[in-house]
Amino acid sequence: MIQRLAIIIFCLYVAIPLAHAYVAAGTSYRLQFDSINFGGGLSSSATYNQESTFGELSSGELTGTTYNIKAGYQQMTASSISITSPSDIALGSISGSSESADGSAAWTVTTDSTGGYTLAIKASTNPALQASGGNFTDYTPASSAPDYTWSVSSSVAAFGYTVDGSDTATRFLDNGTSCNSSGGSATASTCWDGLSTSNVTIASASSGNSPSGTATTVSVKAETGSSANQAAGSYTATLTVTALAQ
Repeated sequence: MIQRLAIIIFCLYVAIPLAHAYVAAGTSYRLQFDSINFGGGLSSSATYNQESTFGELSSGELTGTTYNIKAGYQQMTASSISITSPSDIALGSISGSSESADGSAAWTVTTDSTGGYTLAIKASTNPALQASGGNFTDYTPASSAPDYTWSVSSSVAAFGYTVDGSDTATRFLDNGTSCNSSGGSATASTCWDGLSTSNVTIASASSGNSPSGTATTVSVKAETGSSANQAAGSYTATLTVTALAQ
């Protein structure tokens, strides 16, 4: 029996309006606004972020029925975020038990937001990889953390994913033996998880990365166990990847 596997991936991004004028720019920077002041700046703690300015007159936000004025460069500060759209992943065919197919796609997120960004993934169906005559079970880790090593039992046909990149979320970082390791590293082909119809954060950063952006790679894998009896068909999963500025 031959199972033809394909992943159709839709990319969704949320863009924060960008002020198009700027006062100075170079190959690696852009100054959106400038101002002459004698104090202020960014203050933050675990429960708040505050931007303040001293010496700038008539600043603030004014609104009316026909207008909305944001006066002063602190009020006018705007951020943008964008995400690339990779090609769909074609996993190929699985012709019987004890076989696997895999592939990957990368998204590059670029933002000038001082708070950085988050990148999340979800599947449109449960389980994610389906055909008219059957489905592959969403990969189930042995514990609450992703599995460091991919492992499928003999009677199961499973579909899962892992994440790689410099901004990879803690859940997919490893210490060499286990995953969900704070301070760990993103090692290719480790930390396997099952997809969900709810967003799961796969990457994040606490500062902007414009203009170069940062790539995050999602690798997917389907496998039939040694005694799995999987129905033939064309299997498809639809995944949504969302980038949000912070």
